[in-house]
Amino acid sequence: MPALLPCGDSSSEALATVTVLISDEEVEKKYWKRVELPLVAEGCWKWTGSIDGKGRGRIHANGGGFIAARVAWMLFKGLIPDGMCVLHKCDNPICVKPDHLFLGTMADNMIDMRDKGRSTYGEKHGMAKILNKQVKDILQKLAQGATQQQVADEYGVSRSHISHIAHGKRRRRA
Repeated sequence: MPALLPCGDSSSEALATVTVLISDEEVEKKYWKRVELPLVAEGCWKWTGSIDGKGRGRIHANGGGFIAARVAWMLFKGLIPDGMCVLHKCDNPICVKPDHLFLGTMADNMIDMRDKGRSTYGEKHGMAKILNKQVKDILQKLAQGATQQQVADEYGVSRSHISHIAHGKRRRRA
């Protein structure tokens, strides 16, 4: 049943599960019982069934639990190629409207998440030691001739941390 998990595989076992799932009329009936259609045509189709810990809709069928958006894709658009994720244009994890979904790789998913401001990058990250303003100050001090060790000592971080900032390996968008 792994083909319905995020970025599923296309093993023969997974494909057999998908074929049974999308050809099963009971699955489609279960799907429609849990979809709330919007009042306006452009709106999301809200999943009203089970929700997983990540806020995504889940449908239970054929002895397994599946991500509702992936089931929606397969019901309306076909099989999901190996390694592909079902992403949301609307950025609403409980939306199952096929027009709001698109396929992408896990890398595409990470870029989409970053571009929509959902990633915990920079000072939003719980382990951040440097604020965005401080990154700008650090870069300015380095440009004015301070050594990485001097700056590291001033901010209470390692020299390698400052080196990563200086070379754009950390906090490029500060």
